[in-house]
Amino acid sequence: MNRTAFIVAHSDDLELSCGGLLYKLNKKSLEFNLPIIIYTSDSAYRNYDGRWGRTLRQVKEETNKSLEIYGIKNWQIDVLHYPTKSVPYDSEIIERINRILDEMEIDTIITHNPDDSHLDHSNTAKSALTAGRRIPNFYTFEPIFPARSLSLFQPQMYVNISGEPYEAKIKSLMIHESQFKKYGKKWIDSVDSLSRLRGIQCNCERAECFTVIRQKLEI
Repeated sequence: MNRTAFIVAHSDDLELSCGGLLYKLNKKSLEFNLPIIIYTSDSAYRNYDGRWGRTLRQVKEETNKSLEIYGIKNWQIDVLHYPTKSVPYDSEIIERINRILDEMEIDTIITHNPDDSHLDHSNTAKSALTAGRRIPNFYTFEPIFPARSLSLFQPQMYVNISGEPYEAKIKSLMIHESQFKKYGKKWIDSVDSLSRLRGIQCNCERAECFTVIRQKLEI
C-alpha cells in the first residue's frame, strides 16, 4: 500500500468508514508514501424541503479540521465538485479518476462498496472500479449509518483499530458538527457498536473491515 487513493463521495465518509486505517497508514509515513485522498463531491446540499443540509463553507472547515487529527501533512485532495446526491457514473468521471490514478502512480484503492444504499456512494464505487481496473490492490469499506448495505456485507479483511486509531477516528468525526446535529448520538453509537462487533470477529477490541476485490501478493 505504498501509493493509496481513498476515493470517497463526501468529506466525512473517509473518517466514518476507515478513519482507523487512515490513522495507522499515516503512522507508517516514514516507511511509505502518504495516502492520496480524492473527494468526488463537494458535499454541500439542500434537503428535499429546501433547507441547507450543510454549506460548502461548513464542509471545507470541518474537513480540514478533521484531517488535522490524523497529522497528515503531504496529502493531495482532489475535489471533483459534483453536487451531493448527483454524483454520476459515466465516462467523464471515470476519465477524471483515471487521470489522477495514472499521474500519482497509485497501487491501492480504498473506496465505497457498490451495494451501498446511498446513490453517491454506489456510483463512486462503480466509477472507481472501472477507472481502477488495472490497479493491483482494491478494497471496499463497509457501509455504515446513515447508509445501508443493499446486500449482505461479507468482511474479508479486518484492521485492528483499538486504542489510539479509534480515539482519533471518533475525535475527527465529532468535528463534523453539521452531521452530528443532523443524526444525533446514533451517528457515533453506530460506529462504536460496529467497531466492537468487527473486533470480536477478529479477536481484538475494535476493528474496521473491508471486502477484497483484488490483492497482489509479493513473494
